[in-house]
Amino acid sequence: MLSEWATYDELNKALLEARMYGFFSINSKQVRQEFKKGAKKVFHRVNTPKHKHPVLYMFINETEGPFATNLVLQGSEGESFAVCLTFSEQILVIHSHAINRYIERRKFDGTIEQAQRKLLDELEIHKSVKDSTDETQYIYFDGGIFLCQVVDRVFRLRTFIMNRQCSPMQRMKSLQSEKELEQIKREIGII
Repeated sequence: MLSEWATYDELNKALLEARMYGFFSINSKQVRQEFKKGAKKVFHRVNTPKHKHPVLYMFINETEGPFATNLVLQGSEGESFAVCLTFSEQILVIHSHAINRYIERRKFDGTIEQAQRKLLDELEIHKSVKDSTDETQYIYFDGGIFLCQVVDRVFRLRTFIMNRQCSPMQRMKSLQSEKELEQIKREIGII
């Protein structure tokens, strides 16, 4: 299993293999049964056949797409995830520490698996805002922000804080990210 600190090249190679396997994985008996029961989204966890990379797919409908490929990584505090960013050369890594801080600070009422799935699902569409004083970027999410860094095309969500914990500058970035995300969702018809 790759680490949450894997390089862009390591992550990209594993994500390509995982993406290709997704076209076979959508036909699994378990996935088909969930769609027959009326599920709109189905999460399905498997290992890729060649290199045994653990993957958590999010299938959106019964056809061969669209689906999200979430590579499971070994994190410092549990599982982390890597995702290819659409329309970008970057890979998004959600660190296990950020997931745990989200659960703790948001007082998430559910299992860690439910929190992971919520993050993977809802972060499919996000808007990052860059700090002009350093390389930190911010992504608004569910009443708080993820503090992020981009290193060698890997966009790392490192931790999560609630808006009430933000400095005045961080709060401004959170509001900017939230407003820009809302605009994006309007443009594509989600809200």
